[in-house]
Amino acid sequence: MSEYAFGSSVLESPSAVPTGGRPASEADVNFGSATRVALRNSTDNRIANLDAMCAALAREEFPSKVKMIIAQRVNYLCSNPACHEFTSGPHSDENKPLILGIAAHICAASPGGPRYNRSQSREQRRSPANGIWLCDCHAREIDADRARFPESLLREWKSLTEAFVAAGNPTPSLPNVSLTTLKGLRLIERRVLTAENADVFRDHQLVVENTARLDMRHVQVRVQFPEPLFEFGKVDQKPAVTAITVRAPRVTTESAREGVPWNISVPDPAKPRQMRKFNVMLIDISILPALERVALTLVSPRPQTPPPNEEVTANNRESVFHYTITGKFAFDWNREVRHLNTWTHLKFHALSRRATSGRTLSSHPPGKHVAVAGGLVG
Repeated sequence: MSEYAFGSSVLESPSAVPTGGRPASEADVNFGSATRVALRNSTDNRIANLDAMCAALAREEFPSKVKMIIAQRVNYLCSNPACHEFTSGPHSDENKPLILGIAAHICAASPGGPRYNRSQSREQRRSPANGIWLCDCHAREIDADRARFPESLLREWKSLTEAFVAAGNPTPSLPNVSLTTLKGLRLIERRVLTAENADVFRDHQLVVENTARLDMRHVQVRVQFPEPLFEFGKVDQKPAVTAITVRAPRVTTESAREGVPWNISVPDPAKPRQMRKFNVMLIDISILPALERVALTLVSPRPQTPPPNEEVTANNRESVFHYTITGKFAFDWNREVRHLNTWTHLKFHALSRRATSGRTLSSHPPGKHVAVAGGLVG
């Protein structure tokens, strides 16, 4: 008699004689097939449930010692820079602390979890490097919205908070501030592009970029330039929540004749107390969201009195810094308002009247710096 074994059950071959001595009918054969299918499905379900139980058991939790290391490296602060709440305090039982924080996994502890990295070993998954200390609220949030909180962001949070605890100061990325002279002139409202205008005017793009994952507020940018600068409302890019105010020295714009706008009247150097224009432009930005930027077009006409050659040469050789961009940025950190300063050097090519900016620094380098309070040097 041939047999078919499934689990602990044994079925006779469909060709076998059933109890009672009669030959197997077609109904007997169909019943046997259905029974085998049912047993197979039941076995598959048991295996699937067993796999799920094994996966749960395979979750690589942090040992207690590792949890303590993760928490103490940030002094029990929530590592979200926008939070930084203390997560430890006194318990009503004098022999216990009250811990409200969680050592969360950056890459998930088991397959299918948020940010799971299958290339990690068991030791790596359970190590302090894979953990971030968060308050209960933000620990739940990072797992509930995986797309919004990728691994790179959590590691940046962790690095920033550890640096904050170690040095007592936050260290967000320094904003980038740059100014570049454009090729040709931009198409701006009421502007007529003529050969004369192309010779007289230069267009420059000023870019202020927030490279940090923190909002910058009350941003002030000061541009000290060798030529008069003004802005005609041409904003190339800005976030919807941002308001921009431009304050520049008074430069009158008159239309000398129809079709030729922007006849610029600059101070006459021959008149008393009206020496060459040393232009200073101030730009106020209400808020610059994280990872956003503002770009606007500035226009400079050829001045009646060009900058002296010795001034341009000294500036470009960096023996005296005449042309610069300085910035002030405020941001919230640990429920306090902190500030960042930036400094960018501008080089100017007198013949082509083109400017280029250097790298943005956190402070000005050693050397002689020329800064004027207003629009006129005299």
